[in-house]
This record gives sequence, C-alpha cells and structure tokens, in this order.
Amino acid sequence: MLHHITTQKHGIQQLDNCIDLVRQYKGNDWRTYLNTQNMYKFKEKTNYKKFKVLESTENPLQTFDMYVLEWKPQRESPIHNHAKYGCIQHILKGTLFEKRYSPEMNYLWGRELPTGSVGYMDNHMGFHRIGNATDDIAYSLHIYSPANYHTKFFL
Repeated sequence: MLHHITTQKHGIQQLDNCIDLVRQYKGNDWRTYLNTQNMYKFKEKTNYKKFKVLESTENPLQTFDMYVLEWKPQRESPIHNHAKYGCIQHILKGTLFEKRYSPEMNYLWGRELPTGSVGYMDNHMGFHRIGNATDDIAYSLHIYSPANYHTKFFL
C-alpha cells in the first residue's frame, strides 16, 4: 500500500484526497523500512529515529518526502514548523500525543493520537510538537510537501 500512496499525483488542491488515501492505509509493510540503510542521519540528538520511505532526491519530479518515525518511550520532539504545504501524519503503532502552539508560541491545546489516527499540520495553523508518553516504542508515517524541506526547531 505504501507504494500505491507514493505513485499517486498529489497537489495542494487534493489535500483532502491525500488525507483520505493515507487514512485507508492499514498495512504493515512500513516495517520493511526500519533498517539502518534507510535511516535519516540527524545532526542533533533526537528523541526519534527517521526512516526514509521516499525522498525527492530519488525522483526530482516528486513533490513530497515520506518517512516512518520511530518514537522512543517518554520522549517528544521540539516545537517545530513544516514545509509550505504541511505534513500529513498517520500513527502506525502505539499512541502519541500532539501539542499545538500559536505562531507566537503560546500553547493552544493537546490531544492523544492512538494507532490509526491521521492528522495534518501546516504553518498557517501554528506549530506543534509530537511525543510518546507511553513506555513502549511507537511508529508514525509522515508525508511532507514540498520535498527537501529543512524543519526549523524552536526551544
């Protein structure tokens, strides 16, 4: 199924269709990407591992990057921004949480994200952080558009 998602042509006007397509994904082929060959190399210490499913460097016409993230127990990301057209996320295994912030970095609200949850975030909505408050490793799928965006992290 991940291959099917990556071969679709998506534009910003088709965001709802993309979210629906991601919501339909119930497979476990994402596990095949959990290896050191696909691991994204971080410059800074992180609370998660990022595994490449698809990057635009493999296809210059690709308009998005796709990763599976492995979340360590009791850890969270820094507050961060997103690429111009945002990020679709799908919780593959486990339970994560999301905390949303205004552009002025004021806390707005938070929610629990159980397995199967699908969400969307872009900079017009503010910023957020994702984390794992459980004692088990959790996994999520993230699709960023446009591709090749370098996330800005806030303290």
